[in-house]
Amino acid sequence: MIRSDFRPEAFIGILLLVILGSGCTSEQEMPPSPPTLTPFPPYLVIGMSESAAPLVDLVSAPYEALDGRPAPLFVTGNDETLLADLEQGVFEAVIVHHLPADSPMWFSPVALDGVVFLTNPDLGLGNLSKSQVQAIFGGSIVNWRTVGGPDLPVKLYSREPGSGAMAILQEQIMANVPYSSLAQVAPDDEFMRQAVATNPGAIGFSMMGSAGGGNVILFEDHAATTDKVGGQLYPLTTPIYFVARNEPEGELREFLAWLQSPDGQIVLGEKYGKVR
Repeated sequence: MIRSDFRPEAFIGILLLVILGSGCTSEQEMPPSPPTLTPFPPYLVIGMSESAAPLVDLVSAPYEALDGRPAPLFVTGNDETLLADLEQGVFEAVIVHHLPADSPMWFSPVALDGVVFLTNPDLGLGNLSKSQVQAIFGGSIVNWRTVGGPDLPVKLYSREPGSGAMAILQEQIMANVPYSSLAQVAPDDEFMRQAVATNPGAIGFSMMGSAGGGNVILFEDHAATTDKVGGQLYPLTTPIYFVARNEPEGELREFLAWLQSPDGQIVLGEKYGKVR
């Protein structure tokens, strides 16, 4: 039954208002367009030996200052682990102190460094020979009086297996002599410096470029300096290798070229021996 007061024109007007109102609400609830994002500049991701970490601070700012290009993103770690990660494609390149003789990787030296020995200052020692170092870290010399020091037990600090410094020391000094099982493992160079400095009778080893602040003694009557290491006059001189899966191209090649350029070598020469 149709009511007598029903007015079709009023109903149509109300219906139009509802439809228009719904349209406005839908338009207002639409999400805003996403903002346009400026992409981050591409970074080279390079693994860096923990014992070569000072190199990062040396090169980052000067490289960025060339023409505003971003410096590589450096990730520090153990030499052996970094090389394994490079092989798996984690890094575009790595910078390490030690490269196995049978490595299939492409490499080129960018600087020269050297293994150095740190002793507690109270020992009063100024120099150690190759045979003495071998006997000390091998555990056959257990008291410093044997090498002209005080009557004090030798307290050894070493690095973890896979460390570049430890691998170099094993190859060039220890040979077939195993490290003493009494050596305490230092996880990094900072720990090594602090432990040796604060423990009577302590001795450890590091790399010249990262040994700042430690009591570095002579080895075979030679001091590890940038000039002597650069001239390969220090007995435990070793290259710092730039390693990649294949010969670098593009931005990676440009970074390597700058490291080996006269300008790059001046920067690296603040802490390391030059290769150019």
